[in-house]
Amino acid sequence: DLENKLSFIISDTVGFVSNLPHNLIESFKATLQEVRDAYLIINVVDASDPNILQMIQTTTKVLDELQIGDVPIITAFNKVDKTDRSYPQ
Repeated sequence: DLENKLSFIISDTVGFVSNLPHNLIESFKATLQEVRDAYLIINVVDASDPNILQMIQTTTKVLDELQIGDVPIITAFNKVDKTDRSYPQ
């Protein structure tokens, strides 16, 4: 519980990978269902990944397919110290 007595649950879902076989997608549906019930999504992106744009596009596509509606999304970049790219702060 937080100081103001609000409680919350943090759920770490499976990472979204493009071109997953259909049977794997089916097995992840229960995990992905948690995303549909969220009040806030924090999308953690590996800034050092050479395919960063593809990863962001894949995540966006999957979230669209899940029809998350108006759930706010915060994108957080990790491993920024492992790249020479610059990112907005």
